[in-house]
Amino acid sequence: MALLTGQHAAALDQVEPGPSPEDRVLPDAVATLPEVLQDAGWTTVGVAGNHNYNVDTGLVQGFDRFRDAQKPSYRPSGRTPAARVVAEGLAALDARPDWLAERPFYLQLSFVDAHSPLQRLPELEQELDPDRPNADYRAAIRKIDDAVQQLVDELDARHHEVGVDTLLVVVSEHGEGLGDPPHHGKRHGHVLYETSVAIPWIVVGPGVDPGRGGRWIGGLASQTDLAPTLLDLAGAPALPGPLDGHSWAAQVRGQGDRTDRTRAFSDTWYFTSNRAAIWTDAMACQRDFGSLKQDGDAPFADGCYDRTIDPEFRNLKQDAALLGELEAWRAEVSAAVTERPDAGGEGREAGDEEVEEVEEVEGPPDAPAG
Repeated sequence: MALLTGQHAAALDQVEPGPSPEDRVLPDAVATLPEVLQDAGWTTVGVAGNHNYNVDTGLVQGFDRFRDAQKPSYRPSGRTPAARVVAEGLAALDARPDWLAERPFYLQLSFVDAHSPLQRLPELEQELDPDRPNADYRAAIRKIDDAVQQLVDELDARHHEVGVDTLLVVVSEHGEGLGDPPHHGKRHGHVLYETSVAIPWIVVGPGVDPGRGGRWIGGLASQTDLAPTLLDLAGAPALPGPLDGHSWAAQVRGQGDRTDRTRAFSDTWYFTSNRAAIWTDAMACQRDFGSLKQDGDAPFADGCYDRTIDPEFRNLKQDAALLGELEAWRAEVSAAVTERPDAGGEGREAGDEEVEEVEEVEGPPDAPAG
């Protein structure tokens, strides 16, 4: 929700839905990144490998053509693998009618190969450093890397050259504890340590200043910043406000080396969890707001960590001012959250259905832009 709307999910009443995927559906009135691009005359195509983007979430607003992933399940044998997601996305681009093919396109692909439970890939694992832990996870990431390379190669072959006339953005939804370090746990969603919250955000394309061998942009960024930044880079209209996110297009273009964010927030309502954190350049403070039970895999403590000298979050401190800011922010966004369904079920991770057929939303040949 944050990636595609520029707003925090809780502010949109879109917290973890609980047992039924129908419990939280993005309202039509909330504008999305593909919707703004479609209204601006872009062709919009999406293929989901992750069921959290499926039609029943409401996140397909603005797509000319969209393919669902499997129904709610992370069962490896029922997933759509990254390579297939890429192939189907490219096939959808190739199948565009002439009235759409002449327009700039937005292609959205989501991969789920690195989500637990992981599919073991022995041949890939053997190629990786045996002295580093989590070979199964690193192999899954390699599989996604290969799919992204496949995408780049195929786009180039279609004369949509990444870096020349095509913008490529790679971003993640969340990290994973992986037990490294052990107190971060082996899951996501229940804790807000840096291993779960700090994610990659890579931008390549026309107008982007890569520097020599790539360039880091310092400072804080939020997932809510993705849509405003991408729309700005594409020269498209902005999402209607008010937004939680900001555009960092100027920094991406080389007009600055840091963002000017002073605060970023993360929160989780994941099943039994009810927690939030505030981040500054130097500190991260977290608080539990009434989780139904403690996650025994990764103990959670209210308080703050000094990110500059304690990046693994081992030594708890107290910062009353920052914790007060966190409480005020959480109260503000929580005001939009309606009563949660029973959070004790297995919900969207429990299903074991197979992949759905293609879901299309396509206008007539003589339809106007958008």
